[in-house]
Amino acid sequence: MLLRKLLVSVKNVRAQNISICEKFLILILGIVYFVAFIIYQIVAKGQNDINLLYFSTLFSILYIVFYFLIKQGIQNNKRFFFNVIFITFFLIAAVAIFTYPVRSNDIYWNLLITRGFTYYHLNPFQITPNSIPLDPLYKLAGWWTTQMTHGPVWIYILSIVTFITKSAYWSIVLLKILWLCVLAICGCVFWKIMGIHKITENNKYIIISLLVWNPYIIQEVLVDLHADIFVMLLMLLSYFFVLQKKNILSVCFLIIGGFFKFSTFFLLPVPIFYILLKHEKWQYKVYKITLALVIFISVGLLLYAPFGYSFSNLDGFINQVNNFDAVGTYLPGTFLITHWFHPDRFALRFVGLMAAFASIAWYLRKDKLVLTYTVPYLIIFFFTTIWFQPWYVLWIFPLLFLYLPMGLLIALTAYLMVTYSLVSSVAFVIILTIYLLLIIVKSLALRLFTYRI
Repeated sequence: MLLRKLLVSVKNVRAQNISICEKFLILILGIVYFVAFIIYQIVAKGQNDINLLYFSTLFSILYIVFYFLIKQGIQNNKRFFFNVIFITFFLIAAVAIFTYPVRSNDIYWNLLITRGFTYYHLNPFQITPNSIPLDPLYKLAGWWTTQMTHGPVWIYILSIVTFITKSAYWSIVLLKILWLCVLAICGCVFWKIMGIHKITENNKYIIISLLVWNPYIIQEVLVDLHADIFVMLLMLLSYFFVLQKKNILSVCFLIIGGFFKFSTFFLLPVPIFYILLKHEKWQYKVYKITLALVIFISVGLLLYAPFGYSFSNLDGFINQVNNFDAVGTYLPGTFLITHWFHPDRFALRFVGLMAAFASIAWYLRKDKLVLTYTVPYLIIFFFTTIWFQPWYVLWIFPLLFLYLPMGLLIALTAYLMVTYSLVSSVAFVIILTIYLLLIIVKSLALRLFTYRI
């Protein structure tokens, strides 16, 4: 009896020591992460590929360390870990809000074209930055001969900021505050989605922690202001309402997303399928599908009303789809297909779309909703996109945390960070290497921590 009490007390002391050690490590990691981010904002302004690669690698390593630490320590130190994680995140966000984008000047180009609408009363879908060369934003814009590639919802969002201020700096600050709010809403919606998926409380905290400290999200959303965060939000809302069997609401969010960046139109068959599948009279099904069609047409007419109903309003989007091509901006799957079979662009995209729609049909049949929402985009990104950019993955990034192994998600984050500075094929080799190393480290860590209570 005495021996048992002694062993229990020894185990308790050991557990307390481990807990203190874990708290110390997460605190040090938070400080290192914050200081590294400040240095990154100072050093990487010139978009120097070497600097970007160094910092991308550093943040990826810190994120890998964070993954193993959070997995081992959050169960016994949940409150302390969460405090450190969110304080560090908001400190990083505060720095990011008051600094300029580092890796992308797309936001300046978008703001300039929107100013063409709000200040110069021009059609934003039929002008380029060269149409307004005297505007103060012109030198920052880049893409001087490119028309607007997004939909009207994006123009209206930017118009709010261009009405408030003419300053490029304060426009960036206001947009970053808005992006932070959208990111917070995404987190709330995703938390509810995890609850519907019956993910355990401990795993919910781990996943949210990994998303909050994810350097890829911080880079794309809070640093470089990519509009794809809105697509992420609308995709999450659509997914959430399908889970709730509120399919018309799901359709509405996909329509709004489609008139933002066109990419969510692709998933409209999903809630329509569930409307047809529902055990209702056929009259109700016809009514709901008709309602969805009326909403689609009405929203489109309303949003495009200030710009006219000319097909030339889609020129920017069509030119992006047809003409954007650059070495190193496609993933290895596309590389292999284009070098083995030499398809033209139309054939490549057609095959990709057919494969994506086939995956939608397959996973709808299997009732695998999360795969229905994500796999089609992964097919297109990996095999048929000749203009892949890392921020596209934002559309489905949180949903991937619902089913992919954590090690693969960590490796994917590292890949999306380093692919700015490396040819995508080289970066893809790196991601596979990282994933294999994670598997090895995980097995060693499990052996190391087998003595834990």
